[in-house]
Amino acid sequence: MLPNTWAYRITPEKSYLFEGPKGTEAYELSVILQFVLKSANPGSTVASQLDGLAAQLARAPRGSVGTRGTVKVGGQPASFFNATYDAKTSSGAVAPFTHTQVVVDHGQYYYLISYSGPTDIFKKHLPVFEHLVTSLVFTS
Repeated sequence: MLPNTWAYRITPEKSYLFEGPKGTEAYELSVILQFVLKSANPGSTVASQLDGLAAQLARAPRGSVGTRGTVKVGGQPASFFNATYDAKTSSGAVAPFTHTQVVVDHGQYYYLISYSGPTDIFKKHLPVFEHLVTSLVFTS
């Protein structure tokens, strides 16, 4: 669960983008939830989903993919990786960013859950994202 002060919107790609309140450092952070229908992606796997996302981030300015591992999401193992790259903050300044990408294989979907932001703010609010991931519950 994210703080109740965070807002969300649906992006043109039909992803859910959550961000902290405007005017706060949490506004620099984003949590994105995407749903990838397995039947629309025959032959896809968790590994191929992760590899595709990692390749995108590696192409970013000063992009580097680091730690890979697993974490429990909704009571089941899910794969993740961490990456770093340079990106613009909301004020337009270029800063080092950190990104965690989690892929959950559940039912008909791959659930892609990402958390990113300027590295110092990312680290400060990481427990919020960790709580979100570990407390997620699938109802079907």
